[in-house]
Amino acid sequence: MQDYAVKYYDGQSSRSMNAFLMLRDDHWLILYRDANGVEQTVRWELDQIKKIDTGSALNTFHYGDFPHQSMEVEEPDFLQDLGKKYPGHNFINPAYHRVLSGGWKTMSILIAVTIGLLALFAFVIVPNGASWIAGNVPRSFEIELGEDAYAAFIATQEEDSLRSRLLNRFAQQINFDTDYKINITVVESSEINAFALPGGRIVVFSGLLDRIKSAEELAALLGHEVGHVKHRHSIKAQVRSLSTYLFVSILLSDINGVTAVLIDNAKMLSTLSYSRKLEHLADEEALAVLEKNQIDQHGLVDLFKTLQGEAGKDPEFLKFISSHPLTQDRMAFAKKVADGQKELEEYRDLEGIWRKIETGE
Repeated sequence: MQDYAVKYYDGQSSRSMNAFLMLRDDHWLILYRDANGVEQTVRWELDQIKKIDTGSALNTFHYGDFPHQSMEVEEPDFLQDLGKKYPGHNFINPAYHRVLSGGWKTMSILIAVTIGLLALFAFVIVPNGASWIAGNVPRSFEIELGEDAYAAFIATQEEDSLRSRLLNRFAQQINFDTDYKINITVVESSEINAFALPGGRIVVFSGLLDRIKSAEELAALLGHEVGHVKHRHSIKAQVRSLSTYLFVSILLSDINGVTAVLIDNAKMLSTLSYSRKLEHLADEEALAVLEKNQIDQHGLVDLFKTLQGEAGKDPEFLKFISSHPLTQDRMAFAKKVADGQKELEEYRDLEGIWRKIETGE
């Protein structure tokens, strides 16, 4: 009797195992060696075996309830062999056969319904679900997640300790109207970037800091990043990314894929991109911070001009744009608000600290 070389998944881990499949009259036998080299035998009853259409040349089968055991067979004649061995037995899902037998009309309806469900998920369920989850994540978990992400990031970076201390002193002069403890780190890098992590950590790259021209611009930048922290934008962006993976993993009955995404979450946080809506909300927060502290709101306008001036000059600027989309609408909105700002009173003197940050002394 012919044996088939297969890939076997036990449904408990993402690791595949090389195995051999033997076809018996009333069941399948799968033989493999586990991680300790011990030979294992798995029995699949025929009535619990289902073929899964993956759109590839592989023949994929699931067995039992979720999380399923799975098996992949590369043998091109395997389905023909099944037909000869088990005449009249339908290993393919009957619903799949009904769709195929319904012709183009049935297929068209199915495709339209599928597209509709995907659109509902992408544009309604994911955004609303992300906001709800972000709003209900415990503060302690949020801080822990941010610290894990920071530790993973800073391990490969060189911190500018002096400018980090000065930038934190600068931030302490500003009322950000938040109960998050803001902790800022400056890293030595030519990259033009800054990002906020859950819980209050903010990272500013020296490549961006070197291009800022005034205390007002710096206050605007920090106000913007604190806005991301205050409104949990990184959590929302992360959940949206996770939701897509989660949805696909559920469709493929791949519980291992969900686990992998959960493990990698912290590393993703330093590279997340925000939607234009979240960037606009962070701009509003920056303008509110500048107004509350009687700092000229044109600082945000000038920051945008500084960043816009880098476009086309430095390839590192593209990394910033990819995570912080800078649009004409954002710039026009900031200018409109700043032009309407009332006469300023004297605000806290940030100039002295700014000069030290600027010179690095």
